Amino acid sequence: MPSATETHTTTAWEKIAALIDGRDPESVAGAVRDLDDTGRRAVAKALPGHVKAVRARRDPWEAIDDFAPAFRAAGAVALGGSSAVAAWLTRREFNSRWAGEHDDTGRLLELWDDRDDAWLADLARRLTLRLRGPRHIGLDLVLALLAETGIEPPDHDPLVVG
Repeated sequence: MPSATETHTTTAWEKIAALIDGRDPESVAGAVRDLDDTGRRAVAKALPGHVKAVRARRDPWEAIDDFAPAFRAAGAVALGGSSAVAAWLTRREFNSRWAGEHDDTGRLLELWDDRDDAWLADLARRLTLRLRGPRHIGLDLVLALLAETGIEPPDHDPLVVG
């Protein structure tokens, strides 16, 4: 018999998974933000498997770009470290060559309003160094984080070119 905590986190994950499947990033962000630490850890643990599950429902040549904003919102809140968040946001599944900009910079910055300045600065550095050409998807988020934190940008070509 599952404990009350296990039932709570399983139910929380099922709710988040359904919102991701509904491709509703605003609802995903709010629902994950409302979770306690245990619920967020459960979501963080389940997210990579759900990416695989969503990809498995598609033909091999189909991207999951339409799910990306919801996945990005979930990971932005559920993942704790700036390294994990940077890796999550820049996953190739969320940044296919056919995808345009995510248009989620404002949402992400709002989700991180409770993070300390050092965390945001570290995230800005990590995301900057993950920018890749030729389209530099994520440049808008990087520039917003650099402006927000006021840190000196890392020496990286996309910032010179972009």
